[in-house]
Amino acid sequence: MRGMQNGLHADLMLISKIWPTVVDGPTAQNAQPAAIKQKTLTVHVTSPAWIQHLRFHQNDMIRQINQAAGRDLVTDMRFKIGGLHS
Repeated sequence: MRGMQNGLHADLMLISKIWPTVVDGPTAQNAQPAAIKQKTLTVHVTSPAWIQHLRFHQNDMIRQINQAAGRDLVTDMRFKIGGLHS
């Protein structure tokens, strides 16, 4: 179990590193990767408007994350209002 948790943590760290190259500046300021489980990435956002915006771009973001990671790291995304870390 611990090995899987370490792997998930490493995947989230990689996605967080990739994130600024996947989204533009305003999006990065209003949406951040928060968790990954079973290839579903949870992204915390600042408002419902950002949820709608990101859903529209979801498939492109998944493709770009996986391309940058060099593997199928993410197959789905969830968006929820939550705190962002600086």
